[in-house]
Amino acid sequence: METVLFATGAPVRHEDQSYIVRSTEFEQPLEDDLLRILQGEKDVTIVGPRQVGKSSMAGWLVSNLQRKGFASAYLDLSSLHNDSLTEAEWLDALCEKLVDTLGRNLSREFTDPPPQLTLGFKRYIGQIMRYLDQNALVICFDEANAIPDALLDRFYSNIRAIINERLLADPVAIQNIRFIFAGVFNPHKLIKEKKNSPFNTTHVIRLRDFNRNESERLLKLLENNHRNVRVTDEVVKRVMYWTDGHPYLTQLFASYLDKALAHTRRSLDVSLVDSLSIKVEDAASTNLEYIRDRTLAFLSTERRRKFLENLLRGETRTFTRTTIITTFELIGTLKRSPENKCQVRNRMIAAILRDELDIPQPDPPQVVGQGFELLLEDLHSAILNSFSSSDLRTLVRLALKKDIDIISPPANNLATRVLDVLEYANRQGQVQMFMDESVKHNPTNQELKKIHEKCQHLLEN
Repeated sequence: METVLFATGAPVRHEDQSYIVRSTEFEQPLEDDLLRILQGEKDVTIVGPRQVGKSSMAGWLVSNLQRKGFASAYLDLSSLHNDSLTEAEWLDALCEKLVDTLGRNLSREFTDPPPQLTLGFKRYIGQIMRYLDQNALVICFDEANAIPDALLDRFYSNIRAIINERLLADPVAIQNIRFIFAGVFNPHKLIKEKKNSPFNTTHVIRLRDFNRNESERLLKLLENNHRNVRVTDEVVKRVMYWTDGHPYLTQLFASYLDKALAHTRRSLDVSLVDSLSIKVEDAASTNLEYIRDRTLAFLSTERRRKFLENLLRGETRTFTRTTIITTFELIGTLKRSPENKCQVRNRMIAAILRDELDIPQPDPPQVVGQGFELLLEDLHSAILNSFSSSDLRTLVRLALKKDIDIISPPANNLATRVLDVLEYANRQGQVQMFMDESVKHNPTNQELKKIHEKCQHLLEN
């Protein structure tokens, strides 16, 4: 069986096994829907925050249209972004890249000079169509917002003109052109003259994080690489606990789990996932810092700052497409929950923003009332019987966000350290959180489960 390589740097290639086809709300393959739309008479726009899979999906669509007889050009506009370029210089670079990309599809050498003005781009495309071996062309503009500001409206007005004339044009010219746009932008705000925007006529997909099934499909690929490994429901849930489906973070977890299983004797369980969370967070630091920096830069008004602070404190807010919510969504700060509420995208992002804005973790419910002392005694015994010193260190970091050495001196024996940790958790009102993490860390331990149930009963009464 072929070894699966997980993508942790460049976009996942469409031919990679770790490329995960997305699902529609009806659990049908999203890419197949988009393929049918592009083969019809509509173009497609894919928007979303960084590293959510836009470029990978665009590449998948381009590749599959090639198989169906389309000539294709995949153009990353960020490589051409330079505000100092004149209109003619930018068009020259764009057209050179377009012709180079189409080289293998041209029946003979194409020597027409590039247009000097964006108004001439439509004619230039029509001329290219006459040189193609195929009678259909798909052009993908990735990083579609990375066009010099002075040219943005004019260029996309020209693309809109191509779309408008498509149905009336010569079949071997403009009629058989389709466009894919991908990037981090609001399709309704990018162009000032909205009546000239191509995004008014395209099918817009707001690409979201993986759902549970998509995360499971990716993680299940670990079974290809390791004969005796089984990816359990608990492992999938624990990866989702950390990533909430963030595609890049999920790929990172899969990659680190793959390496750990190959080079250590550890089994694939919840504790292994937790032990790798710091490595994943460190590896994703550039992405997390980008989200942090862009988020903080957007908090330039009291209204925006208050909105985010309240969200981080646990306030519930309905997800609507206001400018504030849409901008936070594109930055990667928040997303729409299944209940149509705003939620911070995942716990790693929430932690880094709470730290920057000096916002404490929302207070968990405290365990109070009769029987609480006996409950702590039972928990102390269960922890001693179930956790090694290193496991306890990991558990404390996950549940209490502290290094155990700060809570209890390293010289203390394990029984004393467990007692110190429980007393600290009690003072901080975090016993419930500590119990939740203990059960997640050791889900097969029946003693812990019974204590957890007692805790729930105390809280309800």
